[in-house]
Amino acid sequence: MIPKSRTSAPRLAVFVGTGLQARIAAAIVPDLTTVCDVEVVSLDPLYQFGIDLTWTDDVHTIGRRHGDAWYERSRLQKARLLPGFCARMTRLAQRVTHALFYVDTGILERTAIRILGGLGVRTVVLQDAMKRRPKQGPEGGLTWFGAGGADLYLVCGERYRALCPPDRTRVVGSPILPSRLTADTGGDQITFVNQCFARYGEVDLETEVAFVREVVSAARKYGPVEVRLHPHNDPAAYAGLAGSPGAQSVRVVQHDPLPETLAAARVVMGVNSTVLLEALAVGIPVFSLAWHPSPFELPVGPVVHRCDSLGAMERSLASMPDPPDSVAVAQELEAHVAASGQEAVTRITRAIDGFVKT
Repeated sequence: MIPKSRTSAPRLAVFVGTGLQARIAAAIVPDLTTVCDVEVVSLDPLYQFGIDLTWTDDVHTIGRRHGDAWYERSRLQKARLLPGFCARMTRLAQRVTHALFYVDTGILERTAIRILGGLGVRTVVLQDAMKRRPKQGPEGGLTWFGAGGADLYLVCGERYRALCPPDRTRVVGSPILPSRLTADTGGDQITFVNQCFARYGEVDLETEVAFVREVVSAARKYGPVEVRLHPHNDPAAYAGLAGSPGAQSVRVVQHDPLPETLAAARVVMGVNSTVLLEALAVGIPVFSLAWHPSPFELPVGPVVHRCDSLGAMERSLASMPDPPDSVAVAQELEAHVAASGQEAVTRITRAIDGFVKT
């Protein structure tokens, strides 16, 4: 039942918790304000990623910045925070008619979707760049993208449509992911792109670092290796990689410009980073390291080399495939990112316009 204090005019709450989500919001909110009132809801005090919201004046902040970030809290600490979070969602439901999220695989987002939906607020999830299919766990479990119960799912490309309810899913692309890139390529290094799996609670830090060390130890037999850390990785945990003995050099970077990384690479490998798509877009062979112990895998097509084991990765490096066919690359990129830039913004705006008017 919609609360009586709710105004009849559509008002959209846009939830933002990470830097990537803030970039997407900054790209789409100006156009969204032409179809409805928009209020940005910041979860930054809980996630503590230090997101930039200087591009908007209408921000409602949830939580207080004290103690550890959400991902670093124990289950008991999280349980103690949830009642207050639920109360804030109940109050938010008094003044908004619709809500937009970028994920529905986090406990905060999924809890908010359930509470707001129960109070008559219609919810939409705009796919947060790369999404991963669970390798384990129940289909309706917390890690399953598309099972959060939102009224509408807007996804980047056809590769993700199968992850969501077909009758509530539209392909809109991404306003920030380029569908085509240009860069000078032809380097000799093997680039491994890491993610912050431990920070997000998918594996423990010891397991994550052990996986990286295993990959690097094997890969350096076939050429110099660059380990590109995620901005939220703790570089101290990987400091020993560059100094360990081996056949080839190992370089650990974190904030180097991506074009420089791609220009030096002859192969790029990782688990689920958007850098894999960006490498593919400039014709670099891409390896998906599907044996990673996190509960996810990247939904890829045949143009990406899927490695189900360390041995499979080594065999692929030993044979070193040629750059992928340009036609196959274009099809794979479109399957992941159907549209980009203003075209994607227009698709998103049209979808949400129809959504708030029904």
